[in-house]
Amino acid sequence: MDDLTLDIPSGGVIGLVGPNGAGKSTLIRMLLGLIRSTDGSATVLGEPISAPARYASRVGALIESPAFVPGLSARANLTSLARLRQLPIARVDEVLSVVSLSGRDREPVSRFSLGMKQRLGIAMALLPDPELLVLDEPTNGLDPAGIVEIRMLLQGLAQAGRTVLVSSHLLAEIEAACNHVVVIRSGSLLFSGPMSELLARTRAHIDIRAEARTRHRPARGLANGSRMGGPA
Repeated sequence: MDDLTLDIPSGGVIGLVGPNGAGKSTLIRMLLGLIRSTDGSATVLGEPISAPARYASRVGALIESPAFVPGLSARANLTSLARLRQLPIARVDEVLSVVSLSGRDREPVSRFSLGMKQRLGIAMALLPDPELLVLDEPTNGLDPAGIVEIRMLLQGLAQAGRTVLVSSHLLAEIEAACNHVVVIRSGSLLFSGPMSELLARTRAHIDIRAEARTRHRPARGLANGSRMGGPA
């Protein structure tokens, strides 16, 4: 991070956007206490990131690809995690309903599509009923239908009163779901504010470029002095 200073609002969907290598994952890991910053300070839910134990129980996170036991069902994976974290087993049914996997919860995860696995990963992050949900590239690798599913899920979570921080290297993937957006590049802040303000600064244009250069060739025809037809 290069002297990155920002204030993320509570409530709604906050998009953390930047190209690959911009520092999104590094920033998220710092906020979650997974890595230590070399300088500066930050707070999560009012608590300093130097003491992540103070806020860890109030935060749910999905970093990179979710990890499951492929041979177990979605329900079994969630139940095992709930018992490991000493969370109410009743939360399993609740989060399955939230991510729309209730009808597929007894199938082995190995049969799930990538989009279903992402939703199951979000269900795992929701088990502790967190105030803040942090999702690192949740739409990465998904087809358009899967992206729409995740987008609708994020909107539903925000409407339920949660704060959702979601990162992506493509603004278009999360534009429709975000209330607030933070744009970074090479660890520096480019923009932080409402999505409507960012869109107001943009303008539509079309770039046109030929796929390949073509050389002009003269039309083929009869050479001077030639005649058509056979001998008289």
